[in-house]
Amino acid sequence: MLVFEGLFFSYSRVDVLKNITFSAPSGEVCALLGPNGCGKSTLLKCAAGVLAPQAGTIRYKGEGPGGLRCSPHREGLTAYMPQAQAPPPCSVFDAVLLGRKRHMNFRACKRDLEKTEEAIHLTSISDIALKRCDNLSGGELQKVVLARSLAQEPKVLLLDEPTNHLDLKNQVEMMKLIKNITEKLNIITIAAIHDMNLAVKYAAKFVMIKSGEIFADSNILAVTKENIDSLYSVDSKIYDIDGGKIIAIN
Repeated sequence: MLVFEGLFFSYSRVDVLKNITFSAPSGEVCALLGPNGCGKSTLLKCAAGVLAPQAGTIRYKGEGPGGLRCSPHREGLTAYMPQAQAPPPCSVFDAVLLGRKRHMNFRACKRDLEKTEEAIHLTSISDIALKRCDNLSGGELQKVVLARSLAQEPKVLLLDEPTNHLDLKNQVEMMKLIKNITEKLNIITIAAIHDMNLAVKYAAKFVMIKSGEIFADSNILAVTKENIDSLYSVDSKIYDIDGGKIIAIN
């Protein structure tokens, strides 16, 4: 479980995160929801150690009584996938192998190569492993970036809009991959997601942020018309279809 307690962060004295407190369990996708500028990306950067919060703590708690409690990024437990990355001028295999950097000494060992192959297999990109990254489509490249994150052997996977700039087919494929990998590896996955319909289909926990504060923190019960309308300043309708929710905006 990843635990956020009383997190505060400011840019130039402007409060961006205010007393953020919630927890994200392993084995399921936790969706960060909220309008642009609400603090989702900043929260992920704080969890990844890219930014240092002015107050509060982020702790990883291992399973079992008295399990490991530590700062996740300092212990090398997190992998962070930002919104956009330029394709590296190398093969897919080498790009994924770069995820092993913090585990390497001077050269890749057998375990590094095995974990690279495992990440490539998990993300279903074995067929393009020898292609150059700068010759890939947007959907293929996003899978390579995900594979590179998984090669780090993270306990916590932090994803900032993983479906950004992808077409509908690739959005669905990416979210399916993320959900299946999260469950298979029993890791903690926190993803900032803009598409509410993708969120309700593939996430199990929903943390809604409004103006830098926690607006709602729950399971699918948090996804109500009242919450969506207030969070995004829209007029929505929610339909129950085939056991799932479909959100439409009037």
